[in-house]
This record gives sequence, C-alpha cells and structure tokens, in this order.
Amino acid sequence: MDAGGTWGGRQAGGTWGGRRGRRRYLGRPAGTPAVLFETEPGGDAGGTWGGRRGGQAGTPAVLFETGPAGTPAVLFETGLAGTPAVLFETGLAGTPAVLGEAGGDAGGTFRDGARREVPTVHFRAKGAKSIGRPANRANEIAMDKARLGIVGSGFVASIHAESIRKHAPEIEIVAVASPTKAERFAKEHSIPHAFTDYRSLIELPQVEIVLLAVPNDLHCQMAVDAFAAGKHVVCEKPLALNLSQADQMIEAGKNAKKHLFYAEELLFAPKYVRAKQLADSGALGDVFLVKQWEEHDGPHEPWFWDVSRSGGGVLMDMGCHSIEYGRWALGRPRVKSVSATLGIYVHREKTRGDDHSIVVIEYENGAVSVAENSWAKPGGVDDRVEIYGSKGNLRADLLRGSSILTFSEVGYDYAVEKAGRTQGWTFAIYEEAWNYGFPQEMSHFARCVRGLEEPIVTGEDGREVLKIIVAAYQSAREGRRIEWPYDPPAFERPIDLWLG
Repeated sequence: MDAGGTWGGRQAGGTWGGRRGRRRYLGRPAGTPAVLFETEPGGDAGGTWGGRRGGQAGTPAVLFETGPAGTPAVLFETGLAGTPAVLFETGLAGTPAVLGEAGGDAGGTFRDGARREVPTVHFRAKGAKSIGRPANRANEIAMDKARLGIVGSGFVASIHAESIRKHAPEIEIVAVASPTKAERFAKEHSIPHAFTDYRSLIELPQVEIVLLAVPNDLHCQMAVDAFAAGKHVVCEKPLALNLSQADQMIEAGKNAKKHLFYAEELLFAPKYVRAKQLADSGALGDVFLVKQWEEHDGPHEPWFWDVSRSGGGVLMDMGCHSIEYGRWALGRPRVKSVSATLGIYVHREKTRGDDHSIVVIEYENGAVSVAENSWAKPGGVDDRVEIYGSKGNLRADLLRGSSILTFSEVGYDYAVEKAGRTQGWTFAIYEEAWNYGFPQEMSHFARCVRGLEEPIVTGEDGREVLKIIVAAYQSAREGRRIEWPYDPPAFERPIDLWLG
C-alpha cells in the first residue's frame, strides 16, 4: 500500500500524518539510508496510515524507505510504545536495511517516544516469492536470529563471516572449526567458540546451521555428520566430488528433515537478480540464450590445484556458478544436451586440471546457456552476464559496472578480488561481498530455516549442476555432444572422464 506518496528525491524530512517530524538518521544502513520519522515529545504521534488512525502520543512514528527518485515511499507505523519497529529493505534486491544508532551493533535499536531502546530487526513473512522486496510489507514479522557454525577458515569462510557481520542481521555466528586457524579466525570475527575438529562444532547445541567452507573432498562426510547431529547444512559449491556423494548428502538431509542448501551466491547478486527480473517480465521477449562468464588468474587456496581433492579444474571451481545461473535465469528447464571444450593453457606446471572451459547446454524448450570460465585471465575477476531474447537483450557486468575507475601511480590497498596490482588504471570495488550476493544468500537460508521462505536453490540443484559438469568433462574428451537422458560412466572424480 502506498501511504506516503513518492520519495521523488525530496529532502529526508518529509511529513507524516500531515505533520513535520524531527528526522533522525540511523547508522549502518545497507545501501541507501532508511530514515526514521519521530514526532516531537508530547506531540500527536497518530496521523493516518492507509486511511486508519494510528499510534498514541509519544509512540515512534514511521520508517520511510528510500529509493530512486519517483518511486513510492513506503509508510508504516510501528504500533504502541515499546513494540518493535518495522524494518524495511532499502530498495536493493535481497538486502534488508540494518538500522542502528551511530556506534550501535549491526542489529541496532532506535529509541521510542519514552526514550527506551526498542529492537529493530524484522523480516518478511512466509510466502514471499522474491529475493527482492515482498509485495505486502504489512506481512513482515519478527524472526529470532539463526545461529551459524562455520567449518573452514579460508577465503570463502572469511567473506561469509564478514558479509554476515555487516549485512545479515538474521544470523549470529556462534562457532568456527578449522584444524589450522580456528582461534585466529574467531578472534578476527568476534566468534565466541573455536574448535580444531568440526565434530565438536556440530555437537554444540547453540549451532543450528553448519556452513561448509572446506575443500570439495570433505563436503560429503561433514554434511552427513552434521545432519546426523540435527543441523541444517549450507554447502559451498560444488556440492560433492561425484553423484554418489551428492545422493548421500541429499538423502541424509531428507532423513534428518533438515535443509541442504546449495550456496550459489550469483542467484542473490543484486545486479543479476535484476537481470533475471527483466527477462521474466517480458522486457526481452522470448529468452533463448544466457551467457555467463567468471574468469580470473587462479584459485585462492593450494588445494584447488590438486585434482584429487578438488575433483577438477576451473570447470569444477567456477563453472558451477555459470551453469547454475544459466539454469536459474531460464527457469531451470530440462537439459537436452551438453558439449564442452577444455584446456590447460597457462598453469600446466601447477595442475592437471583445466584452466579454461567453455560449456554449451541445450535445453528441451529450445533455449541455450553458455558457461565460460577461466583461471588463465589476469587483471582481477571478470564476472558478466548476457541475456538474449526475441525483442531485446541485456548485459550486466557484476563488478566493473559497480566499481570506481581509478588511476594511481603509487597503488593502494585493494582493488578487487584477484587484481594483481593497483598501480595505473584499475577498477576499485566497494562492498564486494554484497555485490556478489553472499549476505543475501545467507539471509535467505536463515529465513528458510525459520519457515519464512522456501529455498530457491537446494542440494538437488547442486546435483544437477554436478551432473552437467560430469557430462562436460566426458564431452571434452570424446569430442561429442552428450545427450540427455544421461547415465554417466563409472568415475571417482568428474575430471577422470577427461583425463582418462
């Protein structure tokens, strides 16, 4: 319901209920700031909302959601003094605004008319169908924080921990497990419990969700153990080393009646979410092609180079992203065939795994997706999407389109993931994890655990991506298109079908 006219770029003071309120800017917003309007002490805190009289004298008034000029301002009263304030998104898909007084914690509080601190963390109700804004904000309801344990202490574990702290008030990280850096990781991210053995973490009663940010060969056993301990599991990509392991993980989750979430952050990246929304709206006509590229000059951790642990090269590492985004953007149609070309062009001395891959997936509905991935492209991460339709097309550059074009003779601290240098012309990224979709992804999973949303990506999706990767390795070796239905030959790791 539009009860506040339009934001229209006007000054933040605005009016509520026909009165001019005293405005207070709250700290730590995600994206553009949300603004709290509060009446003067002793004044009329009523006014109207949706045609009704609201509140009592001294009651905190409303939250206005900011947004592009001309978009409707969303106006909601907060109820009686002492009741929680309503927290809205900032207009950027999947990111809840995090309100808090300057210097306060990320969850934050504001003070009501009696100057008492009141919690401000509220989320959407069950049934919201979009990672963006819910259609009916009146249905947003309170949610207890989901308690997370992280297994792993490398790059992806760090980016999750930092993005959750900054942008995911739905989640509290209560423990970390790592055989090498648990104590240091816990100290860096203010995590109360640290273990060297993951089994100690999954036995911790406070942990509800286990995030597996570990080498690929450890996914299956750790997930099965976590399910046996009654935990939900978030598994970083790829789901497993082979389809048998994937089936074990899925079955263990079903038996435990717990979620197996497949962590594919590109489905939550705000720019890529918007790209899919445009395609789904009919803006491009009938969509027939999705291309996704993710390329840089090599992985973060040494184990990626070891195909006995990783299961493959760049196709296993980054092809997961491109394949699943293409499936999702097209509505996950049934696969018709897979063909691929792979090679080792730059890193032959480091790995037996492919360092550049091109995969073409044809679907039964006639659409096609192309996944191109590289460990052989220096200059920082290059992550792009193109979508083609009968009446239009779009192109989205995930990072460079959101970066600051910078020239520096002396260099600076950090440009973007995998940027080898910061001298000369560079693309300086900001809020990198948020642009990738990491906090939005984890917030969604937390809301699913609370029963507020249905998962948009699951272990079954991870299995289908893995099956496509297996077919791609076989296609590259045999030089032919692999047709569906597909029953793969026996293998231990997908790359075995390429290396022989």
